[in-house]
Amino acid sequence: MRYKEKNGFTLIELIVTLAILTIVMSVVVSMFSFITSTNQSTKDNFNAQSTAENIIGMIKAELQYSSSVSLRNNYDPGVGLDGENYIYLKNNIIYQKIGKSPEKSISPTSLNDISCVLSLTISGPMTIDISINIMKNNVTLYSLKTSIYMNNLTVAVTTSAQSGTTASGILQGNAIVYSKIIKSIISVSSISVTSNSDVITQDTGTLQMSANILPTDAANKMVF
Repeated sequence: MRYKEKNGFTLIELIVTLAILTIVMSVVVSMFSFITSTNQSTKDNFNAQSTAENIIGMIKAELQYSSSVSLRNNYDPGVGLDGENYIYLKNNIIYQKIGKSPEKSISPTSLNDISCVLSLTISGPMTIDISINIMKNNVTLYSLKTSIYMNNLTVAVTTSAQSGTTASGILQGNAIVYSKIIKSIISVSSISVTSNSDVITQDTGTLQMSANILPTDAANKMVF
């Protein structure tokens, strides 16, 4: 009796094939997940860096020419006062408020898993250090620190609570109350430059020059 040959796969061959396919698919899925995670991490770090730099730049622009500052902790200005400006941290979001105007956020509010940490420190008579941490799910993505020299203060920043000083109370905080008073601007009528000589006779020679600014009240002012 002759048996006919049957075409097909044995059970063992099917099991081996399925095992190989499972391993290949697992590797592909893992690689795809890794690439996706890496791209998201890169995007998060870029956004965090950009956000921190924008916040620092905005705060620096506000405080650089402030006439008075005062640090606070966990502070909410509420309605606010005319003539006072505020930058403060509330619910992991940094806000700015000008007088009695509505507060506006200067850090992301649309992303629930992104939060900010703001730290301000008085480090000198006219200097405040600022630190910004951008976090996602309580993990720091990017940190940025800088110092701001406030050259428009009417009274130097103090590190202790004293009546009549421009900064009082605490050395560190996560909020700041500040005011900006624009000093009078004096127009420069002329700048004259004079020199004892108009010729340099040596290769390494120097030419001494002096400048006179009129009116004299404008000599120590900012020139616009």
